[in-house]
Amino acid sequence: MVPLLIHICNGIAALFAEKGCIFHEQEKWFSYCLQRRAIKLAAWALLFFIGMPQAGAAHTLLFIAVFMWMRRYMGGFHASSPFRCLAISGFCEWLCLCFAIPFTVCHSWLSPALSSGCCVAVFLLSPAIHPFSGLGPKAARWNHTRAKGSAVVLLCGTLLFCFLSFGYTAAIVAWGEALAMLTVAAAKINGQEVKSHDSELESQRQKPDSSQNAAHD
Repeated sequence: MVPLLIHICNGIAALFAEKGCIFHEQEKWFSYCLQRRAIKLAAWALLFFIGMPQAGAAHTLLFIAVFMWMRRYMGGFHASSPFRCLAISGFCEWLCLCFAIPFTVCHSWLSPALSSGCCVAVFLLSPAIHPFSGLGPKAARWNHTRAKGSAVVLLCGTLLFCFLSFGYTAAIVAWGEALAMLTVAAAKINGQEVKSHDSELESQRQKPDSSQNAAHD
C-alpha cells in the first residue's frame, strides 16, 4: 500500500513537470508534499482509531490536533519510510494515552510543568527543517514565530484546564505538545536538521539569474 502511494505521488509529480506546471528541479519537492499530505490523512485516521478506545473521540482528536499543530511549525523526526512513520506515530500515541497521560493525571503538577518545559524548548530550539520542505530563511523564521505563539497558547490552555480541574484534558494537551517536541529533538540528534538548506536554496535561486547575465555578456 505504501509503495503504491509513493509511486502514485511520484507519477503525479512527473506528470506536472512534463506538462510544465512545475520545474523539473521541483519534482522531488512536489512529490514529497503530496506524500506528506496523504500520510497525514492516513495518520489522522490511524491515530484516531488507536486512541478512541482508550481516551474517547474528543480527547483523541484534541491530542492529535495539538501534536499536528506543533509539528506543522517545528518539523521533527522523519522516518525512513511512510510505513515506519505511521507505525512509530501510532506506537508513541499508544504509550502516551495508556501510560504517560494516566500517570500525569495522578500528579496534577506534572501537566503545567511539562507544558512549561515544552514552551521553553520551543523558544530555544530552531525548527527541524526537512531537506524537501522548500522553506527559505524567511519562511523558517516565520514558522518559528508561529511555533512560539502556539506554545504560549497551549501553555495557557494547560494552566486553564488545571485551574478548572480538568486534569485529564490538561494532560492530553501537555503530552500532545511534548510528543511533538520529542520528534524535534530526535531529528536534531539524528542529524536530520538541514542547517545549510537555506543557503542551498538561495544558491539555486541565483543560478538562473547568473546564467542569464552570462548569456547577455
